[in-house]
Amino acid sequence: MICRLIVLDLDGTLLNSKKMISPASVSALQSAQQTGVKIILASGRSHSEALPYYQQLQLTEPMICCNGSYLYHPRQRQILRPLALDIHKVEQLRRWFSQQILQPNIYTYDDFVLQISLIHRKASLLRQTEEFARQELSLNCSWSWHHQLDITQAGCNKGKSLLWYAQQQNIALDEIIAFGDNDNDAGMLRMVGKGIAMGNGSSLAKVSADRVIGHNNTDAIADFLDAQGFR
Repeated sequence: MICRLIVLDLDGTLLNSKKMISPASVSALQSAQQTGVKIILASGRSHSEALPYYQQLQLTEPMICCNGSYLYHPRQRQILRPLALDIHKVEQLRRWFSQQILQPNIYTYDDFVLQISLIHRKASLLRQTEEFARQELSLNCSWSWHHQLDITQAGCNKGKSLLWYAQQQNIALDEIIAFGDNDNDAGMLRMVGKGIAMGNGSSLAKVSADRVIGHNNTDAIADFLDAQGFR
């Protein structure tokens, strides 16, 4: 296949367990970029949390942030395609969190709430929250890991934001390679030309991918890109 775009999730994928990018991955991605391939990050993180890795890789394209609730272009300091949560639904969620004694992380931009994340060791409580958000409020819920639930506006996901970006760049989906490890990556892994799941990934990510490679604590991404002739 001809590859014009590489998309990478961060936690559990490009980042190892120490939250670092391996030197081999940095080298392979920079080599790919030098050949004209565009590279974007697609993360559940906010742009400020993802920015150090963007800068380390010397990227030039926007980032998909907060599970697709917006894109952010660091070089232009511009937010793109924001899909904010309805303010009334946010207030209902705040009441739910208070009743359940939960402490969410609320991601905002210019007073807009773009994502609410919950990290809790009791998966049953997270599932109750997911049911409330989905059934009572018709919001989108995705899992960044077994102990983290992310709530966004209906219609938000990494895949839809990736599709929007690809259309802006006139890049066909079969010209894209995407790497991911978790349930919130499954949609984009299914839709691209080559969806690559990490060996440490969730069951859903693996069955959604075209191929499963090694653990995120190895140089599996660099090895895959080398085999594709990018370095």
